[in-house]
Amino acid sequence: MRRAWSAPSRWPAIYQTLPTYSDRAEFVGERDGEAIYVLEHPEWYRLRGPAGFADLGFLYGQEDGARLVEQYAAERYPNLLGLRFTIHVAMEDETISTVLVDDAEFMLSVWAEVDRALIGEGVESSGLTRYEVMGENGGEYHFSHYDSVKDFSIPQ
Repeated sequence: MRRAWSAPSRWPAIYQTLPTYSDRAEFVGERDGEAIYVLEHPEWYRLRGPAGFADLGFLYGQEDGARLVEQYAAERYPNLLGLRFTIHVAMEDETISTVLVDDAEFMLSVWAEVDRALIGEGVESSGLTRYEVMGENGGEYHFSHYDSVKDFSIPQ
C-alpha cells in the first residue's frame, strides 16, 4: 500500500519557531539583496502541528503535558530528523521577506520510526505501508508592508 501526504500550507509552525529559535539560524549566503539563513528546528515536539502528526497531541491535554510530550518523543522517536526553515532577510531594511518550511524529511523519519516499532513487534517489512511526501508539501510565507498598520492601543 502506498499513501501520499501533503501538509496544509497555513501551518502555524513558523509563528512558534521564529521568535523562539531564530538565534540558532545559520547564515548560508546572499542572493538578490537578501541574506539567507537555515534553521534546523531543534525541538520539533514543541510544535503543535508536528506533535499532532506524530500522534503526540493527546499528551498536551494532560497535566504537565509539555514535559510528557518531550519525554515520549525522546523515547519513541529518538531518530527523527528536524524541520528545516529557510529564512530570507532583506538586507536593506533587515526585515524577514520569506520563510520556507520543509518538513518532508521530518515526516519520512516519523514513518520510519513507526515502521521500526512495527518490525519490532513482528510485522514483516513487506507488509508495511510505503509513504511518499508530495511535492506540494511544506509551506512558503511572504512578509511585506511592515509598519503599515496605524498605531493602536492594546486593551488592558
